[in-house]
Amino acid sequence: MQHIHDDKELFAQIAQGSRKSFDQLFLKYYNPLISFCKTTGCEENDAEDAVSDLFLDLWLRRTTITITTSLKAYLYAALRNKINTYYRNNKNITHLPTDYADQLPDSTLSQPDEKLFLKDRTKMIEQIITTLPEQTKIVFLLKWKHQLTDKEIAETLNKTLPTVRTMIYRSILYIREKIC
Repeated sequence: MQHIHDDKELFAQIAQGSRKSFDQLFLKYYNPLISFCKTTGCEENDAEDAVSDLFLDLWLRRTTITITTSLKAYLYAALRNKINTYYRNNKNITHLPTDYADQLPDSTLSQPDEKLFLKDRTKMIEQIITTLPEQTKIVFLLKWKHQLTDKEIAETLNKTLPTVRTMIYRSILYIREKIC
């Protein structure tokens, strides 16, 4: 299968009915979207359902969807909307689970004490993140964990770019202050 790296081209082929392009998009974004869903408090099964529904909707509406932002920002915003709908339907969702995926592969650290230090530091940061205000926490996790650009975060959360940048800056200052 030929891999298409440009999301616009990939979506254009999906709009024309290309299953291979759809599969490629699914494989590219499925795990990051599941992870995003979990950071908002969804359980594993609910996250999988929400992301699967998102991709099903995308396929069914592929010829009528107009994406004015990046495809990545569109997917995160659409998933956020699905999660909000999930909240409105009175599902019990616990906020922000404490078990995040490992931040670095084991091979990047050579000494066991380095691994232990990083693991402890990561746990400490995760605990500090849970004390951030909800919107700031989401913005920070989109930047840190999901590596979205400031612009993509702003588009996803319907916030202005300066607001997103301020939230990221303040959360970093807060985390640094708590670590030291």
